[in-house]
Amino acid sequence: MIERLILKNFKSHEYSDIEFTRGLNIFLGEVGAGKTSIFEAISFALFGKYAGRINQSGLIRRGAEKTEISLIFTTDSGRYKLARTIHPEKKQQARMCAFDGSEWKLAVEGAEAISRSVEDLLDVDTSTFLAAIYASQGEIKGMLEAPPGKRRERLDKLLGIDMYESIWKTLGDSKTIVLTELTQAQDTASGAEVLERQCEALKVRI
Repeated sequence: MIERLILKNFKSHEYSDIEFTRGLNIFLGEVGAGKTSIFEAISFALFGKYAGRINQSGLIRRGAEKTEISLIFTTDSGRYKLARTIHPEKKQQARMCAFDGSEWKLAVEGAEAISRSVEDLLDVDTSTFLAAIYASQGEIKGMLEAPPGKRRERLDKLLGIDMYESIWKTLGDSKTIVLTELTQAQDTASGAEVLERQCEALKVRI
């Protein structure tokens, strides 16, 4: 569960401190108010990647020197706090702390190391999470308006699951080919053993 998100100079947010409650959280606002940026900030805090088409320096609010994102969330394994800082000309800085019941203690440091840790904690890879959280309104509308038999297909495509199904099918086909070739090799080896025994028997007779 996400508990709190703090944004400093992230896109249109000069400073936003957002607390989440259990259950459904709804964001209302005019176009350009920064609603989508909240979801983008959550995904960036967790995985250090942005789902849009701009580079990281483009996430810094105009006129600011850097942007800072802080996210507190809980899982079955504990309570964690992520902090990522983006500078225009510097490498992304990142820290993840774990709450031990009395204070926050540094658990992981480094953007890539934290992203891997979050994937393990949430048991979801970055690409699947980004596909789920960053879907255009047209894609969602198309899924909802699709006939019941087509909704699963649309949902799989929306979440990128169809790509994994294709990979799984390819692996299955490759496995079949390998097993077939292995069986043929075993048959060839067995035939060679029979031929060798026949040659030995022939030598004895000679």
